[in-house]
Amino acid sequence: MAMLRQPHESGRVTISRDQASVTYPAKFLPLSAMNPCPCGYLGATTHYCTCSPKHVQAYQNKVSGPVCSGSNRYHSPSNPSESPARKERRRS
Repeated sequence: MAMLRQPHESGRVTISRDQASVTYPAKFLPLSAMNPCPCGYLGATTHYCTCSPKHVQAYQNKVSGPVCSGSNRYHSPSNPSESPARKERRRS
């Protein structure tokens, strides 16, 4: 994600090889997602989270500050096992 910061801000990406460089437009909307902890069950009501607070903090610290500051939306489902996408898959 950090590598995409400059192309996202400038709106272009430059690819350089031995003899030439080419610049392309690069307007995009970066999307990202991650589990709340390594096991994925932190905050779940149907499963028990097996991660220690130390492991949870280390996992969440893997995301760099610039990536977090570039994200303008944050959503934490109250019950990850009952997310809207999962409910929709069950109906299908």
